[in-house]
Amino acid sequence: MPSPAESPSSLGTLSYRPGERLRETREKAGVPAEQIAAELGLLPAVLAALEADDYAVLPEPVFIRGYMKRYAARLGLPPEELAERFDDFYQSKTGRSPEASLRPNPVRVLGELNDKPRRRRGVRWRWIGRALGLGLVIALVTVAVRLAPTAGQWSWPGPAPSSTPVAETTQALTGAATLPAMPDKLLLQLQGDSQISVHDADGRELASGLHKAGEELVMEGSSPFSIELKPASAVRLQFNGQPIDLGPYTVNDIVNFRLSR
Repeated sequence: MPSPAESPSSLGTLSYRPGERLRETREKAGVPAEQIAAELGLLPAVLAALEADDYAVLPEPVFIRGYMKRYAARLGLPPEELAERFDDFYQSKTGRSPEASLRPNPVRVLGELNDKPRRRRGVRWRWIGRALGLGLVIALVTVAVRLAPTAGQWSWPGPAPSSTPVAETTQALTGAATLPAMPDKLLLQLQGDSQISVHDADGRELASGLHKAGEELVMEGSSPFSIELKPASAVRLQFNGQPIDLGPYTVNDIVNFRLSR
C-alpha cells in the first residue's frame, strides 16, 4: 500500500508507478527476474530497486530512465511512455526534477590519480589557446570594420574592391576557432570471467553481459559512465589512458559506481 506521501491523490495524474508496472508485466509473462537482469546486463539488486521504484539506491535519473526504456522494450511495453511516467513519478516522489544536473560525483576517481597536476596544466593550456584564438578573431573583425568605407566617403582608385561582405569572412574565422569535443575512452582488460555493464551519460549501453578472461573492451562515450563489475577483481580498468584502482570502491568483489572527469 502506498505511503501517505505517495498516495494516488498526491501523485496527481499518475495512474501507475513505472517500476511496479514493469514488475507486474514481467510476472504475468512468467519471466524470472534473474533472466531479465542477465539480458539487460544489470545486477539483480539494481533490477529489484527498479521494480520497487526505490530511486535512493539507484544512479542519477538519466541512467534510471535508460534502464526503464530498455526494460520496457524487452517486455513489449512502450519505452517512451514508461520514460515519461518515470519523469513524473520521480519528481513527485523526490521533489527534484529528473532533468536536474548530476550531483557532484562522490567517487572523484580521477582526483586521486598521480598525474592530476599535469592534467590540470593541460586543461589550462587548452583554455589559454582557445582564448588567444578568440582574441585574434575579435581583433581581425575590429580592424575590418574600422577600415571598411561607408557610402559617400571615399573609394580606392583602380580596380573595384571585392564585393565579399565582411560578415562572411568573420563567420569563417569564427568557425575555424571552434574545437570539437573529444569523447572519453574506457579500456577494460579481463584477468578472469566477469559480468560487465557500462552505460555513458546519454544512457547508451557500451557493454553488457558475461565477458571471458583475456578479452579487452575498448569503449568511447560521454562521461560520467555508470559501471558495474562482478567480480571486480577480474577486471583492470583504464580511463583516458590512466589506470583506475577499484579497491576502495569494491564491496564483496562487486563494483557499482559512476566515473567522470
